[in-house]
Amino acid sequence: MYERVRELVNDGYEVETIVSVIIAESDTVALREMSKTWVREAVARLKRGNARNAESRIQRCSQLNSLKTEAANKGAAQRALADAFEAFVDHLDTPFRTSRGGRDVTWGTATVTDHAQRKQYLRMQAVGLETTAARHELAIELLEATGLKCLGERWA
Repeated sequence: MYERVRELVNDGYEVETIVSVIIAESDTVALREMSKTWVREAVARLKRGNARNAESRIQRCSQLNSLKTEAANKGAAQRALADAFEAFVDHLDTPFRTSRGGRDVTWGTATVTDHAQRKQYLRMQAVGLETTAARHELAIELLEATGLKCLGERWA
């Protein structure tokens, strides 16, 4: 079923259309009801995975930084610029949201402002994730130091 969802996502169908297709193709009522939530989550994971793959490939394309230092060599700079653009060619239709509540765009339609908003949003998420990870580390240390099984035992 996951492969079918992947196929529909890659074909560009919207979430609710994918939900409807998967439900229509399911055999039992219970499976159909379970599928609604699962398909929505699978679509979100797949779309985010596609966007992350695009972001990873683009990040690895370090030629953009070298353009400044290679400016004296016009031929090398032009090749590096062409290579940098090439990193995007497979991802022009990959969607991403500029920020929480922001607009949905693709790599091919996003403006400088869209990319700046997305970058800021991702950096804010990274800070939040680091804070949460540190909180979990502290909880582990407290539990190990006190021998408690969970934090709630402290107040039980």
